[in-house]
Amino acid sequence: METTAIVWFVLIAVLWIGFIVLEGFDLGVGMRMLFATRDEHERRVMLNTIGPVWDGNEVWLITAGAALFAAYPAWYASLFSVLYVPLTVALVGLILRAVSIEWRGKVHTARWRSMWTFGIGMGSLTAAFCIGAMLALTSLGLPIDANGDRVGGPFVWLGAEAVVGGLAVVGFSLAHSATFLGLKADGPIRERASVFAARWSPVFLLPAAVWAVWVQIEHGGNVLSWAFVVLAVAGALFGWLQ
Repeated sequence: METTAIVWFVLIAVLWIGFIVLEGFDLGVGMRMLFATRDEHERRVMLNTIGPVWDGNEVWLITAGAALFAAYPAWYASLFSVLYVPLTVALVGLILRAVSIEWRGKVHTARWRSMWTFGIGMGSLTAAFCIGAMLALTSLGLPIDANGDRVGGPFVWLGAEAVVGGLAVVGFSLAHSATFLGLKADGPIRERASVFAARWSPVFLLPAAVWAVWVQIEHGGNVLSWAFVVLAVAGALFGWLQ
């Protein structure tokens, strides 16, 4: 039974990592549409880079939730009841982003496109922040009692841990999307994304580093867990220097 539980735990971790890595650049591209484009052509180019994959990448989130429900029903029940508010807001953000992407090209007016461009950006930002907040609380401690019931009001989750986690995923998504556009786009978009990645990636990845160190301190990390943190930081620095 213990071996099965460990296998499922690793599987769920892999699914969440897959979601953050693959959906991260999608969300980041959506957020960048709020500030990193100069005309309609550039916005279309950015959307086209994620067009074939953005909806498929969300399957990782669905599968992670289903695996959690199948393997750890008590964990699922406590997690989703305590974090009902950020979960609902995250789903609204994902729905807003999906609807905005699908409807943006239905009417060819500047006002219509601007409205749905804003929806793509805000939906991506909201989803990234809330998902990061939930993951941070899961790793740093949920506000629950011994029975798995929430302790406090509906916004008891909104503390320093949630803010750091939310900023970590938002920052990671922006840095990841800049690197992605530097590889997939061309012309001015590629140039500006490459400059953004080279200049700002360490700043936007800083909350993720704070989160990782916080987890180690909170749970008394051992040599192996600290080694993984150092390896992650070294990998991020290597990618930035390239």
